[in-house]
Amino acid sequence: MSVRTVARIMALNKEVDDAIPQVRKKGPKLPPPPHPYKASRPHQYWFIDGRRMDVALEGVKWWSLVMLDGYSRTILAGAMAPSEATWAALLVLYTACLRYGAPRP
Repeated sequence: MSVRTVARIMALNKEVDDAIPQVRKKGPKLPPPPHPYKASRPHQYWFIDGRRMDVALEGVKWWSLVMLDGYSRTILAGAMAPSEATWAALLVLYTACLRYGAPRP
């Protein structure tokens, strides 16, 4: 059998058989739930974002760490580190606290 024949048979089977779990029934779209950490004022919540960069210097892939304000999504502090380490996250937190004070709940 060809690939097209198998694809047509599978599509027909999905329309006929209700027991196939991959087929989702179309229904009314529900509104999204509220964000669990929706900040109502500046510096209420801070978030740290760590990503491995695509750039490799001397064979080492570096990490980018950024501290974000949850209200305005402003970058409060950032750093780059050769590894995913606690000291780098603490350095970013310390820098943000020096500049803006501690986050206020």
